[in-house]
Amino acid sequence: MSSLARRLLWALAFVGLGASLTSLYVHHQLLANPTYTSFCDVNDAVSCTQAYLSQYGSVRGVPVALVGTLWFALVLVTMAVGRLTPKSLQDAVPAYLFLASVVGLADVIYLAYVATFVLRAVSTTSLPSY
Repeated sequence: MSSLARRLLWALAFVGLGASLTSLYVHHQLLANPTYTSFCDVNDAVSCTQAYLSQYGSVRGVPVALVGTLWFALVLVTMAVGRLTPKSLQDAVPAYLFLASVVGLADVIYLAYVATFVLRAVSTTSLPSY
């Protein structure tokens, strides 16, 4: 893995961890304070509150945002451990990260589908038509 790719992965993993922690905070605030208004409720066509409070916002009581937080933490730990291991094991880190990314992407695509077409938290009328 090139030095640029490694730095980019670190940066994106930290950005993702920050976004997941922010999402977890918003989810907690929505549950704890019924009058809380989230910054991500842009308008009637884009509303994250609806997604957070729906049946898809948690799995068995665990917020989906916590799963995202743990996923990004796992990526960061994998990269850190990869740097501390012998060269022969460092070569396996990109494969582990690729596998984790495929699983994570599948989850994100599913949740985007649910938010757009099931919950209608993102209005399809605001999407471009081709």
